[in-house]
Amino acid sequence: MARVEPFISIVTRAHNRLEYTIRCVNAVRNNTLYPNYEHIIVSQGSTDGTVEWLNWIKKDMPNQSHFSRVRAFHPGKNLGSLGGTLYALEKIQTDLIVVLDNDMEVPRDWLRKMEHVWHTLYPSTKGLIAVMARRIGVTKTKKCNFYAHYNYGKMILSVWTTSDPGACFMFKRKSLLEHRNEMTEHLHVGRYGKTFKILEVEVTHMEGANLGGEGSYLQNLKYKPNGKKA
Repeated sequence: MARVEPFISIVTRAHNRLEYTIRCVNAVRNNTLYPNYEHIIVSQGSTDGTVEWLNWIKKDMPNQSHFSRVRAFHPGKNLGSLGGTLYALEKIQTDLIVVLDNDMEVPRDWLRKMEHVWHTLYPSTKGLIAVMARRIGVTKTKKCNFYAHYNYGKMILSVWTTSDPGACFMFKRKSLLEHRNEMTEHLHVGRYGKTFKILEVEVTHMEGANLGGEGSYLQNLKYKPNGKKA
């Protein structure tokens, strides 16, 4: 009997930069062949039309089926990378989560490949584990410890251990909530368990995105999960 593929919630935080959010949402919609997922956008106090666009695609767009998997939450302020993620997790009950930054574009069939590796690794791993896509356009891949190879049809997925922050990674909702007080702003999940980078699933930074630390996704605003400035 065929295995039932679990439902996955993709969480994207979006503090302004509507042009990136639109491209991110479209890339997920066009390139996700995995059948059981939703795409959650946390607007993070955006003032550039992001909220209006999300309301439009939900209510007023003639062909709503194009965006039927998109759900939006509007906390009214920028909670930061970790805070925005936790805000979404408190609103949903999905067991398997993917965090995807809003300035990333995903490749064809990316989610199915990530879930396949997750399904292979998770039963044999205790504690917190994350499966991370390789991001390109930011920094060169650092030297990592070789872990294993897994067959995916005709493709070989190289899986490496890493503790780098990720722009696209998969984890258990329960695991992150349990470690919420230990996490850093940029979600260095590898510090609290095993993180595996999938080199053949490459998510790409969009042109023009600020690839430095300050001024990147958070636009120079750093917040703790309680909403106060760090």
